[in-house]
Amino acid sequence: MKTLNGKMGAMLAVFAVSVLGLTQVGCLGGDDGTGSDDEFAMAVPDDEMLDLSLDGDGLETQSSALEVEGQALVGEPAKFKKHAKDVMAAVNALIAETYAEVQALFAGVEPVETTKGAWTCKTWEDDGVKAHWKLTVCLKDKNLKKYGFELQGRPIGSTSDKDYLVVFAGAAKLFPKFEEKKRGAGYVGYNFDNLNQLTGRPLSGRLGVGYRAVGKVRQAVLGLDHVNAEAVDHEMNGIYRYARIVGIGGRFSFVGKGDYIAMEDGKVVIGQDQLVERVRAAIGWKATGEARTVLKACDGTAGDGQCLKLVQCWSKDEAVAYEEAGDDAMKPKWEEKTCSELPLPVDDAPAETDEDVPDDGNDIDAPMVPEPSAVPEEE
Repeated sequence: MKTLNGKMGAMLAVFAVSVLGLTQVGCLGGDDGTGSDDEFAMAVPDDEMLDLSLDGDGLETQSSALEVEGQALVGEPAKFKKHAKDVMAAVNALIAETYAEVQALFAGVEPVETTKGAWTCKTWEDDGVKAHWKLTVCLKDKNLKKYGFELQGRPIGSTSDKDYLVVFAGAAKLFPKFEEKKRGAGYVGYNFDNLNQLTGRPLSGRLGVGYRAVGKVRQAVLGLDHVNAEAVDHEMNGIYRYARIVGIGGRFSFVGKGDYIAMEDGKVVIGQDQLVERVRAAIGWKATGEARTVLKACDGTAGDGQCLKLVQCWSKDEAVAYEEAGDDAMKPKWEEKTCSELPLPVDDAPAETDEDVPDDGNDIDAPMVPEPSAVPEEE
């Protein structure tokens, strides 16, 4: 099995290939920001389509009643949930950093139509505050509605194409709009080192995102490689998987390294103690608040070569309904009366195969999350 860094590198290499391929043909895309039906514009995934979030922001506030004496874990779904929300918020903020440039181009300039071989392209180009931006979208297959896109920038005042740096690039297949919002599937790679060089913003690292958004269903697989930004309190590395049916529930899992667990009064808790663990974890939730979490942590606080597993489920009011801590061989014994069934189940920590990433962008179309009509509605 590949190492985590090897798998992440392979994933990001896919996006690098797409960047090189698009750069060679000079193609890219955008959206005018005014609800246009221009398919070239819709081919660029926006921050709404790529948004990662849990249902029910009102459930974020935790009750002091969760501090129940004698729990195997300090009973705070808040800590696990907060970690998941922090990761999602950080990725959302990073994507918004780049999409802001796209929105400015859509709102400020008219695209120029060109052709590159058999491809039809549109390019948006204008000066920003610190860089000159060039966004191009190319139609690669009209029947299948497949597009390639790329955002490049070069320093203000430069007239040389050699000075262009790629900020993001990828490919997309368009799906029908949902509630007047973009929908599609594809992959996009972000280079925050280049964005930093062009704008001076405190960003670094690389992010690769494979995504699929249809109706209320959203899926994403993400690879983060040495990502730093003001939006995150520590360097982010790892592979993350996300699936959500808006208004019903979802599942978020990750494989990575970091300081995730600690010991408090002889008990294992979700927390920080300056020791780094290798972690595989998942959280599944219902829009009404019920959730299950499983976290497997190795090394660090668990001890060299040792692993611990933390399991927890909670009810609508986020009171801990069940929890257990043990070695990595422990299987969660979800209690039927206290642990609610979830629309996207969490049976255990992510398996080794969950570390696999798509070989190319076409693989992101599968597996498919059931459409909302296929999922039982809340009683």
